[in-house]
Amino acid sequence: MISGFQGSVVIKQFFYKRSLVVYVDSDIFINIKTPLYMSPEIIEHVPYNQKTDCWSLGVLLYDITTLSHPFYDRGKESFSIRDLIDRIASCSYTRISTLMAEKKIPDIYSNHLSNVVDNLLKKDYERRWSCKNVL
Repeated sequence: MISGFQGSVVIKQFFYKRSLVVYVDSDIFINIKTPLYMSPEIIEHVPYNQKTDCWSLGVLLYDITTLSHPFYDRGKESFSIRDLIDRIASCSYTRISTLMAEKKIPDIYSNHLSNVVDNLLKKDYERRWSCKNVL
């Protein structure tokens, strides 16, 4: 859901039909409602940080631009949560600039947008852009 207040846009919640439970210890677990937006560091049990949200922003921008998810293969008949996690963990996706060059999406987006998304989807969160870099 997206809502605004005095010209600002706030992304409140993403919905996905499945939940993913990640066990941190035998007694502690995290219920992830939106595994499509989960970052590699969460998969690797690195504590949450602001760059985790920047990853999700990169996924959202990719999704809006290409009308597809960078790590979810809709064409594959038996694509599982495990497949999704493996692709996120390896940061395996097709760049927006490549999709435009191959004429798989309209050639209407700037190289700057592709660059922003690529920098938000860096596997290493220390090299990933922050929101300040995006602005």
